[in-house]
Amino acid sequence: FLCAVGKRVVTPHSKVVYSFEDTSNLPSFSLWRKVGHAQFAMAGCTVNQAEVTIAGNEIASIAWSGEFMKWSLAGSVLLTANVIPGASSMTVADATRFFNVGGRVKIGDDYDQVGANNGYEIRAINYVTNVLCARSICYR
Repeated sequence: FLCAVGKRVVTPHSKVVYSFEDTSNLPSFSLWRKVGHAQFAMAGCTVNQAEVTIAGNEIASIAWSGEFMKWSLAGSVLLTANVIPGASSMTVADATRFFNVGGRVKIGDDYDQVGANNGYEIRAINYVTNVLCARSICYR
């Protein structure tokens, strides 16, 4: 809520009062959501518009719209065949679950040339055959 209004004051009686801050530099926040096997995250979120609803004895709710700087997605999927370390492709049970070009895949204890477990960067996806074309990620 602070990210929508900008100012929070706690009184000696443990009462919290929010008020609008006359500034264009409202704080940002991170948002996480887990759906089934997948976890979505957004960082650097800002509130452009917010609406608070309080109806009788109901729990107050807030609806907001805004922007974010970065998003990420994590989840799991089964391999349908063994992957040789450094391989350029892998077959998964369902490529439509959460894979995107540019995403990364980590496979157990598969280490790259410098001994790091940085996984693979997805270069292409065949959603019909469930094949991910990837390259080993090597950070130095």
